[in-house]
Amino acid sequence: MTRQEIISKAIANGCIPNYIFYDDESKLMELGKGGSGYLLIAKQMLGSNVTIKRAVKFFIYKEDLWADYGVIAKKNFDNEITNISNLSHQNIIKLIEGNEISCDIDGTHYDIPYIVTEFIDGFDAEKIFDNGNEQKAKDVFKTEESIFNFITQIFDGLEYLHKNSFFHCDIAPKNIYINQNVNNNYFVIIGDFDAAIHFCGGNDETIELEVRGTRKYMPEEVKVYKHKHISKSMFRKFQPWWDVYSTLITIKEILENIQILEKKKFNSMRNILRLYDKIKQCINKKNIRSIIELRSLVRDLHP
Repeated sequence: MTRQEIISKAIANGCIPNYIFYDDESKLMELGKGGSGYLLIAKQMLGSNVTIKRAVKFFIYKEDLWADYGVIAKKNFDNEITNISNLSHQNIIKLIEGNEISCDIDGTHYDIPYIVTEFIDGFDAEKIFDNGNEQKAKDVFKTEESIFNFITQIFDGLEYLHKNSFFHCDIAPKNIYINQNVNNNYFVIIGDFDAAIHFCGGNDETIELEVRGTRKYMPEEVKVYKHKHISKSMFRKFQPWWDVYSTLITIKEILENIQILEKKKFNSMRNILRLYDKIKQCINKKNIRSIIELRSLVRDLHP
């Protein structure tokens, strides 16, 4: 049985009340599919005639990983939900609630964690460069100042997380969302926290946690542990460098996509070109070990 079928049957059985998951044609409103998550749009019912769009992510592996890993373990999930719910920052996605589906489907019992977050009605930093979105990308990254501002907002969100001993573990363009406020200004929202880890005081350092995230944006020393369980003390050895490395690769990709989008204009942005060179150097030398250091580097190049 595919994860879509499992989630569809769980929803039909009323496992998540007060949410509408189907469109007018009785089809699930899919938002995305990742290796360890299945994302749907839902309408939260706040009253008899009031609904608001939400994003609901089910922590369940895609079919080719199902045989080896099954449903993502709920171990410590409640603690992580509590930690995320305590986060409040304009560049961090807002958690609405977190819970677990517990149901029997065709004779098999399933316990599947899920979270409900705010719905971002916009693009992410990967899809905005897809064919057909060129004008939107040009609007978002139209000047040196707007590019520096975009990058700085990523730092703002990550610095807030790190100051709260929270590490994302899956920074990638697909998890950097671009929204627009009432004044039509663009701003960054960091989302997708299913791989995140919280290093709070008093936790058992020997507890085992699964290494998850997008392989392409992992440091080499982390990649070898993907989908393996390691102690929390070992996780500490990877962070904050892991998030810093992922951020460096993400910024490099965004800059390269801007260059492809408008090569002549990009090549006239001297400070952005200097930033691009510095980012590549940092990736090779591994000499930036914190978001604060990375922010300082960018600040020095900011006109």
